[in-house]
Amino acid sequence: MNLFPKSENNHLNQIIMEVVTLLIILFITIWSVQPLLEEWQTLHVFNLYGLEYFYSNSLGIAMRPLHLTAYVIQWLLGGGMPYGVTIGVSLTIVLRYFALSWAIAPLNIGPYRWVLATLAAILVGWTGTWLGRFMPATLASVFFFLALGFSIRLAQKWSIFYASGCVLSVAFILLSYQGLALCLIVIPVMPLIWSEKGSIENKEKIKQALRMAYPIALTFIIYGIYWILMSENGPEGYDATLANDGARLLSIEGLAQHIKSAYVTAYSENSTLLPFLILIAFSILRLTCIENVTKKEKNKQKIIILMIIALLPLLSLIYVNQLHIHDIERVLYPVSIGFVLACIFIVKKNHSGTINYNILYGNFAIIVICIVLSGFIQAYKVKQFANVENEVIRQSLKQLKIHNAKRIIIKDTTGTLGDVYTFLPPILSDALAVYGENVQAIICTPLSVDRNHPIANRFPIESTPRCEELLKSSENTLELTAYSIDGNLVLK
Repeated sequence: MNLFPKSENNHLNQIIMEVVTLLIILFITIWSVQPLLEEWQTLHVFNLYGLEYFYSNSLGIAMRPLHLTAYVIQWLLGGGMPYGVTIGVSLTIVLRYFALSWAIAPLNIGPYRWVLATLAAILVGWTGTWLGRFMPATLASVFFFLALGFSIRLAQKWSIFYASGCVLSVAFILLSYQGLALCLIVIPVMPLIWSEKGSIENKEKIKQALRMAYPIALTFIIYGIYWILMSENGPEGYDATLANDGARLLSIEGLAQHIKSAYVTAYSENSTLLPFLILIAFSILRLTCIENVTKKEKNKQKIIILMIIALLPLLSLIYVNQLHIHDIERVLYPVSIGFVLACIFIVKKNHSGTINYNILYGNFAIIVICIVLSGFIQAYKVKQFANVENEVIRQSLKQLKIHNAKRIIIKDTTGTLGDVYTFLPPILSDALAVYGENVQAIICTPLSVDRNHPIANRFPIESTPRCEELLKSSENTLELTAYSIDGNLVLK
């Protein structure tokens, strides 16, 4: 039974609104996204070594050998230039929108797809949507929604094709960016809790959950065997550090502290996120419970929603490293994906029958505007970092064309350069190399200037050295000083 009577006008209106929404999101992406951190490094090394670097580096991150796939895409799309990062991020955001739209199509939730797909594209609260360095995570989220779509279809009927699609999607996530591992585990639980009124028998619910769980569990088992085999060979470097740090979670005290850190990072560092998530969820609930729902039932649903949102930070416990659990950009990645699943649950469990389309679309437009506006606010913050880096690059290249230097030192009197997204050392060297200037670039902060590096301090990690601690400049060194004049960054 089709819960939403179709008409050509309603269908056309939805298409127009979805196209407009996507165009606005694309505009925000193109306006705000550029390389800021390790994207400069990956562009530089791929320019030097080509795809050979992908194969050689995969051996060093054996647990995530496909991690660099997203960076390869950026490099290929831009021919080694920075705009490839912008194109790559734009492409994955659009793919995420359509992946979610496709995933929930069998649920017959009609025009609610517009809001849910927008949520999937923006990923409320997650700044990483607009950061090129998180494109591996962004690409993994596309495959997550593909896995969700295959799983939903498996819940309806077993199919080797859909099971294979789910296995491949989950495999890509585990082999590239495992931040959504706990979100994957949530997928088979959904049929058990989202049933509509007059729902199917519990026996059928369990069958649906098992059909969804089988390919996901199989892939986890195969990956677990792969992990054990690779671990026996003694993995070195980044992956080994992460794995070793997780040993503290084996104690109750260590696990409790880790959980506390997840909640502090998710909901305390950004105090507006929790009320905004509740507002969006309650707004969707109100639209799905317009008819034949008692006040008692609505209040019950609100309590369930509050409980789900309260549990979302637990999805970030996949980050076992202390440094990562304090990184809001990593923690909010699975939280934002989990919130999309929560909203799908709200719609699936509570959507009504025939609804006045004028009321529905008007309210949906308000929700979509709020979601896109929240994304714009995050993108605006990223754009400010991009503006600073662009000025440093532009003025540094201008000076290097005048002076024949092999080394450039920038003494920062503003205290702002050298933070994570304002050329954390040694990223400036890579950025200049992308533009053809192979020089050693150093940003330092004088002892008389306080470092204003809030992102680096949050972890904490080291940022700029003190200028007085640097070795005496050689003849081929260009020394510049960064000033803030009338709010503008100037290098002299």
